Amino acid sequence: MRGFLTVLLLTLLSIYFLGASLLKLPFIQIKRYDVYGLRPSELPKVEELLREKGKLLLVLPEELLLKEVNRVFYNRFKSVELKRHFGLDGASLVLVFHRREPFALLKTPEGSALVDEEGVVFVDEGARPGLVLSLKTDKPFKKYWPVIKRLLSGGRELTLEKHRSLLKAEGKLFVLPSVELLTGRHARLVEYAKGTEGKEIDLRYESFILLR
Repeated sequence: MRGFLTVLLLTLLSIYFLGASLLKLPFIQIKRYDVYGLRPSELPKVEELLREKGKLLLVLPEELLLKEVNRVFYNRFKSVELKRHFGLDGASLVLVFHRREPFALLKTPEGSALVDEEGVVFVDEGARPGLVLSLKTDKPFKKYWPVIKRLLSGGRELTLEKHRSLLKAEGKLFVLPSVELLTGRHARLVEYAKGTEGKEIDLRYESFILLR
């Protein structure tokens, strides 16, 4: 038994020293980073993160790197490509960041953010979308995102209140049911009602009621 433990200990020590020796080899020393897809103001924080990760970047999956970066930048990147090139004099890394494209400005009682076409909320100070989604209810809008997106695509601003929804589109105000009752039919009714004379149209009862 003692002999077995001695052999096991020697094996573990050999593996440890071999690993330590390999880490010092030139071809796994990171000599260069090339980073694309960032604004100048974002680069310092990313460089700091890369330095913290060090040689771990040689094996780190892209998904985990993306998670780390989005923790710093509030989810603004949709994906990241990490390409590794190894040479006798060291390794070089190429990182390409792909930003989320803003679909609408998201307004809540707590502040403002952005939402992309998939309904993902993020922050990006440099983005200025033309559509606005205002939340005045605590109902989870992501659950109803497909119909919200469809309504917003045909309008300018959608406000979700507790008992109704308000859509501004083409100079008209459409009064719609609360978000959990919205369907594709309401989106079709809005498109049809755009050709009417009224400026304020109630579509909560799946018929046209011209309020003014």
